[in-house]
Amino acid sequence: MAEPVARVIRRHDTAQQPQVRLLDELRVPLVLTGATVTYTLTNLETGVVKINRGVATLRNQTTNPGEVYYQLASGDVDTVGVYAEQWEVIHSGGAKETFPVGEMQLLRIETDADNT
Repeated sequence: MAEPVARVIRRHDTAQQPQVRLLDELRVPLVLTGATVTYTLTNLETGVVKINRGVATLRNQTTNPGEVYYQLASGDVDTVGVYAEQWEVIHSGGAKETFPVGEMQLLRIETDADNT
């Protein structure tokens, strides 16, 4: 199995949003209408949870089913490192699903030249 490729952003950059299209086991996009989705970011080296179940934003589920993103704040991306991303869906009936399954979704935060 190939090692997962990390998306890369610079420290303190908040314009790029972690985003994903969540699919069921048949690779069909989930319809997230009425669901709550959270985003967790964990440093792989230290195990420190940088973002703990931050509330994610659903894209229009009619035109973009399964698509969701998390809006980063400056404090979310102030520490250089490689992080595992995780999305948790709580469906309107209360059932929970965690993504990704069977693979890691990685985010690498790299240093910036001026540390701002």
